[in-house]
Amino acid sequence: MCVLDTTGLEVPVKENNPKFFYSLKNQVEKGSPEKPEHEIYIATLAQMPKHSKAVPKAKLMYTNGHFAYAYTAAVLTNGLGLVRNVMLFEGQKDSVTLKPILEDFHLHHDISRYEYFTADAGFDSTENYRYLVEECKLKPVINLNPRNTKDLPKPDSDSEGVPLCPKNPGLKFKYAGFCKSRNRIKWVCPLTKRGKSGYICTCPNPCTNSKSGRMVYTYPEDNYRRNTPIPRNSKLWEKFIRNVLLWNSRSLD
Repeated sequence: MCVLDTTGLEVPVKENNPKFFYSLKNQVEKGSPEKPEHEIYIATLAQMPKHSKAVPKAKLMYTNGHFAYAYTAAVLTNGLGLVRNVMLFEGQKDSVTLKPILEDFHLHHDISRYEYFTADAGFDSTENYRYLVEECKLKPVINLNPRNTKDLPKPDSDSEGVPLCPKNPGLKFKYAGFCKSRNRIKWVCPLTKRGKSGYICTCPNPCTNSKSGRMVYTYPEDNYRRNTPIPRNSKLWEKFIRNVLLWNSRSLD
């Protein structure tokens, strides 16, 4: 089993010295002596630089229970918690770190020795499922991310696979291009028009609050995110999820 998670690797820079924070806090207090203590802390954090002056790649982030200047690191371990690979990233979302770290790991190790891959909901994306199943031959155990599962009416499709408006099946979504990097086809609302600054929806009864209207993606292959090799909420699925939660509770100090 492989387990992937992201964390922050703190850097020995002056911004991580408590004196740096309290010096800034004293300045905030002098400017607003009437503010309560918790507001002083919030205002001080807001004035902290976004990255270290000496090491720009060390960003201000909340990691291991506190704010610190650190590198974003993806850490790959086996089922025993032993670190198998570490890669540093600069500001990327968790989901886009999965493929690079596994590709790097595969250059030096036999990934076929592993059968399962577990990670938290931050790695939930259709592209990751497809990569894990098709290229790595791994069985992914990743909880669905609520932010990736919007509560919107689901459009049906015609015999050729073109999505249909969920409120008026007589209207077909308009083709808006093929995303090579993600191997998917983009479709936009049939009542959407392209303006100078992007798409504008003219539907009088839209199914989304987005000004650009509803967008739908279809994939040439099956949807591995929906049809996972290990059924969601099965006993085996829950077993792996417990391992992910256990790993996430650890800190890499």
